[in-house]
Amino acid sequence: MTDRPATNRHLARRRAATFALLPAVAGVFGGSLAWAGSHDPLASGQSGAAPSAASSDGGSTAEALAAKVQDAQQRLAALEASLAQSQAAQSQAAQSQAAQDAQAAAAAAPAPAPAPAPAVPPPVHVTTKASG
Repeated sequence: MTDRPATNRHLARRRAATFALLPAVAGVFGGSLAWAGSHDPLASGQSGAAPSAASSDGGSTAEALAAKVQDAQQRLAALEASLAQSQAAQSQAAQSQAAQDAQAAAAAAPAPAPAPAPAVPPPVHVTTKASG
């Protein structure tokens, strides 16, 4: 169960490569941690920067937002009107289909059966003097 010399040589190369790459891996990991720490979206330094930029623009930002809101309200009203129109069309189509179905059912209904013939009256039992 002794290792062959070629296997020991390859094992030594793999170990050397692994030990040579450890500092590089640690550096990449540390660098990514540092980058993530500096780009934290919940950091307190970031929250103060955004309102100051918006307030420096003054009224133009407020006007732009008001225009966007008005445009969105107009699009919403157009969508609601379109939705109401399509619902009315669907309702009308359903009613016309129901009327057509009712007419088809009435036309396909079998005619009423003729009245049955009157029943034959039961025979009259007459007794004669001879019988009794």
